[in-house]
Amino acid sequence: MSLETSGNAIRYATAEVRRLALDVAYEELEAPRDRLTIVDGTIADPVTGRSVTYWSLFGGKLFGTRVTGIAQPKRPESYATVGRPRQRLDLVGKVTGAPTFVHDLDLPGMVHGRVVRPPNYAARLVSVDAEAIGRLPGVLAVVRDGSFLGVVAEREDFCNQRAGHSRSK
Repeated sequence: MSLETSGNAIRYATAEVRRLALDVAYEELEAPRDRLTIVDGTIADPVTGRSVTYWSLFGGKLFGTRVTGIAQPKRPESYATVGRPRQRLDLVGKVTGAPTFVHDLDLPGMVHGRVVRPPNYAARLVSVDAEAIGRLPGVLAVVRDGSFLGVVAEREDFCNQRAGHSRSK
Protein backbone atom coordinates (compact mmCIF):
# COMPACT_ATOMS: atom_id res chain seq x y z
CA MET A 1 0.00 0.00 0.00
CA SER A 2 3.03 2.29 -0.11
CA LEU A 3 2.04 3.83 -3.44
CA GLU A 4 -1.57 4.20 -2.40
CA THR A 5 -0.69 6.00 0.81
CA SER A 6 2.35 8.01 -0.28
CA GLY A 7 2.12 8.12 -4.07
CA ASN A 8 1.09 11.77 -4.13
CA ALA A 9 4.10 12.78 -2.03
CA ILE A 10 6.35 10.83 -4.40
CA ARG A 11 4.79 12.64 -7.39
CA TYR A 12 5.57 16.03 -5.85
CA ALA A 13 9.08 15.02 -4.83
CA THR A 14 9.89 13.75 -8.33
CA ALA A 15 8.40 16.89 -9.86
CA GLU A 16 10.77 18.90 -7.67
CA VAL A 17 13.73 16.78 -8.83
CA ARG A 18 12.66 17.24 -12.44
CA ARG A 19 12.45 21.03 -11.95
CA LEU A 20 15.86 21.11 -10.31
CA ALA A 21 17.39 18.96 -13.06
CA LEU A 22 15.98 21.23 -15.76
CA ASP A 23 17.32 24.30 -13.94
CA VAL A 24 20.82 22.82 -13.92
CA ALA A 25 20.59 21.34 -17.44
CA TYR A 26 19.51 24.51 -19.19
CA GLU A 27 22.75 26.15 -18.03
CA GLU A 28 24.79 23.09 -19.01
CA LEU A 29 23.17 22.77 -22.44
CA GLU A 30 22.81 26.52 -23.01
CA ALA A 31 19.25 26.04 -24.18
CA PRO A 32 15.91 27.47 -23.13
CA ARG A 33 14.38 25.44 -20.33
CA ASP A 34 11.03 25.02 -22.12
CA ARG A 35 12.77 23.43 -25.12
CA LEU A 36 14.39 20.65 -23.11
CA THR A 37 12.94 17.15 -22.99
CA ILE A 38 13.49 14.37 -20.46
CA VAL A 39 13.36 10.70 -21.43
CA ASP A 40 14.67 7.93 -19.17
CA GLY A 41 16.87 10.27 -17.13
CA THR A 42 18.42 12.03 -20.14
CA ILE A 43 17.72 15.71 -20.66
CA ALA A 44 18.08 16.73 -24.29
CA ASP A 45 17.83 19.80 -26.49
CA PRO A 46 16.14 18.55 -29.66
CA VAL A 47 17.38 21.56 -31.65
CA THR A 48 21.11 21.13 -31.00
CA GLY A 49 21.06 17.41 -30.23
CA ARG A 50 23.08 17.99 -27.05
CA SER A 51 22.10 16.02 -23.97
CA VAL A 52 23.04 15.39 -20.37
CA THR A 53 21.96 12.69 -17.92
CA TYR A 54 20.70 13.06 -14.37
CA TRP A 55 23.76 11.12 -13.26
CA SER A 56 26.23 13.46 -14.97
CA LEU A 57 24.45 16.48 -13.49
CA PHE A 58 24.29 15.21 -9.93
CA GLY A 59 26.70 12.24 -9.78
CA GLY A 60 25.22 10.86 -6.58
CA LYS A 61 25.48 14.19 -4.74
CA LEU A 62 22.70 15.39 -2.47
CA PHE A 63 20.40 17.93 -4.06
CA GLY A 64 20.74 20.28 -1.10
CA THR A 65 17.21 21.58 -1.44
CA ARG A 66 13.91 20.87 0.25
CA VAL A 67 10.82 19.62 -1.53
CA THR A 68 8.55 22.66 -1.57
CA GLY A 69 5.50 21.20 -3.30
CA ILE A 70 5.52 24.15 -5.71
CA ALA A 71 6.74 22.18 -8.73
CA GLN A 72 3.75 20.66 -10.49
CA PRO A 73 3.74 16.94 -11.26
CA LYS A 74 3.17 15.66 -14.77
CA ARG A 75 -0.40 15.66 -15.97
CA PRO A 76 -1.84 12.11 -16.10
CA GLU A 77 -2.24 12.22 -19.89
CA SER A 78 1.55 12.57 -20.25
CA TYR A 79 2.35 9.43 -18.23
CA ALA A 80 4.36 6.84 -20.13
CA THR A 81 3.94 3.96 -17.67
CA VAL A 82 1.37 4.77 -14.96
CA GLY A 83 -2.13 3.66 -15.94
CA ARG A 84 -0.90 1.64 -18.92
CA PRO A 85 -1.00 -2.14 -19.13
CA ARG A 86 2.43 -3.69 -18.59
CA GLN A 87 3.62 -7.26 -18.46
CA ARG A 88 4.31 -8.28 -14.86
CA LEU A 89 7.80 -9.75 -15.01
CA ASP A 90 7.63 -10.67 -11.32
CA LEU A 91 4.29 -12.47 -11.40
CA VAL A 92 5.45 -15.91 -12.61
CA GLY A 93 8.03 -16.11 -9.81
CA LYS A 94 5.45 -15.10 -7.23
CA VAL A 95 2.96 -17.71 -8.42
CA THR A 96 5.54 -20.50 -8.65
CA GLY A 97 7.25 -19.59 -5.39
CA ALA A 98 10.62 -18.76 -6.95
CA PRO A 99 13.04 -17.33 -4.38
CA THR A 100 12.98 -13.67 -5.34
CA PHE A 101 12.39 -12.05 -1.99
CA VAL A 102 14.99 -10.96 0.54
CA HIS A 103 13.75 -13.49 3.10
CA ASP A 104 14.37 -16.26 0.52
CA LEU A 105 18.10 -15.50 0.30
CA ASP A 106 20.47 -18.15 1.52
CA LEU A 107 24.04 -16.96 1.15
CA PRO A 108 27.18 -18.88 2.14
CA GLY A 109 28.10 -18.10 5.76
CA MET A 110 24.86 -16.21 6.33
CA VAL A 111 23.62 -15.95 9.92
CA HIS A 112 20.21 -14.95 11.22
CA GLY A 113 19.20 -12.63 14.00
CA ARG A 114 16.01 -11.94 15.85
CA VAL A 115 14.96 -9.40 18.40
CA VAL A 116 13.00 -10.93 21.28
CA ARG A 117 9.89 -8.79 21.51
CA PRO A 118 8.18 -8.12 24.84
CA PRO A 119 4.46 -8.80 25.21
CA ASN A 120 3.75 -5.05 25.41
CA TYR A 121 5.50 -1.68 25.25
CA ALA A 122 5.72 -1.23 29.01
CA ALA A 123 7.28 -4.67 29.60
CA ARG A 124 10.85 -4.73 30.92
CA LEU A 125 13.27 -7.62 30.73
CA VAL A 126 13.96 -8.65 34.32
CA SER A 127 16.34 -11.53 33.76
CA VAL A 128 17.66 -13.87 31.12
CA ASP A 129 20.21 -16.67 31.26
CA ALA A 130 22.22 -15.45 28.26
CA GLU A 131 25.02 -17.93 28.95
CA ALA A 132 22.64 -20.89 28.80
CA ILE A 133 21.10 -19.60 25.57
CA GLY A 134 24.58 -19.03 24.14
CA ARG A 135 25.48 -22.69 24.79
CA LEU A 136 22.59 -23.99 22.71
CA PRO A 137 23.73 -25.58 19.45
CA GLY A 138 23.56 -23.11 16.56
CA VAL A 139 23.47 -19.97 18.72
CA LEU A 140 26.31 -17.63 17.81
CA ALA A 141 25.54 -14.66 20.07
CA VAL A 142 23.08 -13.34 22.59
CA VAL A 143 22.93 -9.56 22.81
CA ARG A 144 21.38 -7.79 25.77
CA ASP A 145 21.25 -4.05 26.31
CA GLY A 146 18.81 -3.19 29.09
CA SER A 147 15.46 -4.61 27.99
CA PHE A 148 16.71 -5.23 24.46
CA LEU A 149 17.44 -8.89 23.74
CA GLY A 150 18.65 -10.28 20.44
CA VAL A 151 19.77 -13.75 19.34
CA VAL A 152 22.10 -14.51 16.43
CA ALA A 153 22.05 -18.08 15.14
CA GLU A 154 23.25 -20.21 12.26
CA ARG A 155 19.73 -20.98 11.07
CA GLU A 156 16.64 -18.80 10.80
CA ASP A 157 14.32 -21.51 12.11
CA PHE A 158 16.37 -21.67 15.31
CA CYS A 159 15.76 -17.97 15.92
CA ASN A 160 12.07 -18.32 15.17
CA GLN A 161 11.53 -21.35 17.42
CA ARG A 162 13.59 -20.40 20.45
CA ALA A 163 14.09 -16.63 20.52
CA GLY A 164 10.47 -15.94 21.40
CA HIS A 165 10.69 -17.88 24.66
CA SER A 166 11.81 -15.11 26.98
CA ARG A 167 10.45 -13.90 30.25
CA SER A 168 9.39 -10.26 30.57
CA LYS A 169 7.56 -8.33 33.25
